Amino acid sequence: MLKLTGAVLLFGACALAGVRYGMQWRRRQEYYEQLDGWLTFLQLEISYSRSSMVELLRQGGKEFPELTFLSGCEQRMAEGESFAHALSAAVAETSKELPEFEKGLAIIGELASTLGTTDMEDQQKVLRLAQKKLSLLTAEAREDRKKYEKL
Repeated sequence: MLKLTGAVLLFGACALAGVRYGMQWRRRQEYYEQLDGWLTFLQLEISYSRSSMVELLRQGGKEFPELTFLSGCEQRMAEGESFAHALSAAVAETSKELPEFEKGLAIIGELASTLGTTDMEDQQKVLRLAQKKLSLLTAEAREDRKKYEKL
């Protein structure tokens, strides 16, 4: 009886660990999709509304609440930091908190030097490049999820 109870508990623990591991793969894919959505949002807003970066961060934070670096960047800008410094610092802080998303956040960090400092066409080019890089990461995360989630 004790052996049977131990086997059931061991099976349950392994199943729970597998479910948790699968959730991490799903979360990674969803986070990258959120980043991609935010980049699309930025492209559209820069092209058509020409809002300030503070307003874009505020709107982006409402539409993409999982991207915590947006609110961090907005707070830093409210304290008087430049957009480039605030975005790179917020991304670095989020990378420390969420190391599993470091690759995607590094792509966003690269945007800090060009967003808000160049003309609209250059910003569009940089955003498209970042979006392509991010779509590769999303596809990789999707493949990893398919491969490892079933384990």
